[in-house]
Amino acid sequence: MASDEDLKAEIERLRAENEALKKPARGQMSLKVSEKGGLSVYGLG
Repeated sequence: MASDEDLKAEIERLRAENEALKKPARGQMSLKVSEKGGLSVYGLG
């Protein structure tokens, strides 16, 4: 079974990975759908 330190390190690693995934990479296209169904496209310019 994993120790508390191992679990804390894994949680911190996953949090950092999650934050990195939230930010689109340069040159990467992303889409966003609004509550009303409108579509926004980012990263084309």
